[in-house]
Amino acid sequence: MFEREKLRRAVLLQKRAYEFVKWYYESAVAKGIMSAKMAREHAEATQVLAAGLKERFVDIPSDCRPLSQGDEDIQSFVNMLSSYLSASFDLVENPGTRGTKVDDYCEACGAYLLAAPHLRPKKLSRHDKMKARKLKLTCLKRLAQDAGLVLSDQAAETLVDAPEMREAIAMTTYGEQLLFRMDGQVEGPAVLALWREFAWNSTGSPKKGFKLDADDILRSQETALNAISCLEGA
Repeated sequence: MFEREKLRRAVLLQKRAYEFVKWYYESAVAKGIMSAKMAREHAEATQVLAAGLKERFVDIPSDCRPLSQGDEDIQSFVNMLSSYLSASFDLVENPGTRGTKVDDYCEACGAYLLAAPHLRPKKLSRHDKMKARKLKLTCLKRLAQDAGLVLSDQAAETLVDAPEMREAIAMTTYGEQLLFRMDGQVEGPAVLALWREFAWNSTGSPKKGFKLDADDILRSQETALNAISCLEGA
C-alpha cells in the first residue's frame, strides 16, 4: 500500500517534471537552440542531465525544477523527467504548423502541446492497452497481498472489468507507476493508457480542469481495497 508522503512527493515531482519538459523544449528545441534529436540524446544521458540540473538549478523556473539540489532529489527528478519521453511524448524534428487554441488542461496527455509542437503525445497501440490491463491486475494482486487479503486471478479480472471500478483501479495503478518512475522504472506508453482511463472523459478528450492529487490516488486505493475485501478468496 502507498506511503502517503512518498506518494505526495511522486505526484509533485510528476508535475514539476511535466512543467520542465514544456519549458525546456519550448525554449531549447522550438527556438532552434538544439534539434529534437539532440534534445532526446540529452534527456537520455541521465548522468549529464543530473549534473546540468544541479549546476543550473537557480536558472530553472521554480515550478519546474527538482525539490532541492541534493543528489536524491536530483536523481528522482531526472528519473521522472526521462520517463516522459518513453511513456508520454515523442519528439518531432519537423512538426509543421498547428493551431494555437488550448481549452483543456491535461497533466500528461499533451493538452499544452499546441504551444510546444516538437512534443507530441504518443499514439497508443492495442499492445499498450493490453499492457495497461496487466499492470492493473498486478497492482490489485500486490495491493491485496500488502493488506493480507487473498485475491484470485479470476476475482482480479472481475474487478478490472467492472465499469464502476475502472477509474479507481486505473488511478491506483497509475499511482503505483508514479512511484516506480521516481525510482527509474518505466513501463512505457501503457502508463499513458492508464492516465486516459481516469483523466479523460467517455468522449475521448481530457477532463477540463483535471489535476492529479495524491489524496485522490489514496481514495482510489481505498475503493480498490474495499472491493477486494468483498471478493476475498473468490
